[in-house]
Amino acid sequence: MKWKDFGLRLRALLFRRRMDEELQEELQFHIEMQARKNQRNGPDTAEAKRLARLQFGSVVRAAEECREVRGISSIEILAKDLHFALRMLSKSPGFTAVALLTMALGIGANTAIFSIVNGILLLPLPYANPSRLVATTSDYPKGAFVVMRDGSQSMDFAANTDSTELNLTGLNSPERLIGSAVSANWFSVLGVHPKVGRTFHPGEDQPGKDGVVILSYSLWQRRFGSDPNIVGRTIELEGQSREIVGAMPPNFTYPSPKIELWIPLHLDPSKPGDYWGASYMSVLARLRPRVSLERARGICSASPEGRGRFCLAHAG
Repeated sequence: MKWKDFGLRLRALLFRRRMDEELQEELQFHIEMQARKNQRNGPDTAEAKRLARLQFGSVVRAAEECREVRGISSIEILAKDLHFALRMLSKSPGFTAVALLTMALGIGANTAIFSIVNGILLLPLPYANPSRLVATTSDYPKGAFVVMRDGSQSMDFAANTDSTELNLTGLNSPERLIGSAVSANWFSVLGVHPKVGRTFHPGEDQPGKDGVVILSYSLWQRRFGSDPNIVGRTIELEGQSREIVGAMPPNFTYPSPKIELWIPLHLDPSKPGDYWGASYMSVLARLRPRVSLERARGICSASPEGRGRFCLAHAG
């Protein structure tokens, strides 16, 4: 539709009475002109007008055809239908409430489903080459992860714990935050880069070197005002002083949107109870160059101590 046509239709809708009056005047003008033509052939004035009306046809039909050309008839019908629907709904408030609730639930559910589909299927994953990422079929203790990480020739392994609550102190007011402990190479295996600062260095998941923390974008924005000089500041988590080394971009929330910060794993083989018997974690890996997914799916390995086997499943 051209802007000119839109303007005419809008004018006809807003100034309907005036437009109808102009239309009637225009139709009468055409009838008068036809009557004058007829009068030249001899009939008197009354007979000439009667013949002109017969030749012109129904004035009402002509007016309706003009309205249809202007696009007003369809709008009037829609307005009448809406008015009728509202009047019927007002007579049955119970049914109206149920109908509105059903519509609200339906719209909300569809919006939520689209958000999930958009985030998972439509938007690209915030990782480098996500098709090269694979996940293990079960969780493993820290010791098994270290065996996989150090012994694999075809994949680079990384691990993370489930989300856990951590007390943040040392600022104006304490706060309970959701965090995850990850291996030092976790960010590099995923192929993500921080918004400011850096990710963990190799070895920062070892005892005595793990006093660092990386903030999520939301926490950096909310508690630290997106301070670009945040790197180097210290905070206390569960009573332990940790140095902030970086903050992640807004589109990175792995392994859960609830995660507000990441701390390094504490890989201490001198504590076998924690190292082998507890702290089961999710393990993922990135295929190295020229290693196919089919080959990775068939790879299984056993730790030297015989403490279990692992297999891989596609996750990219």
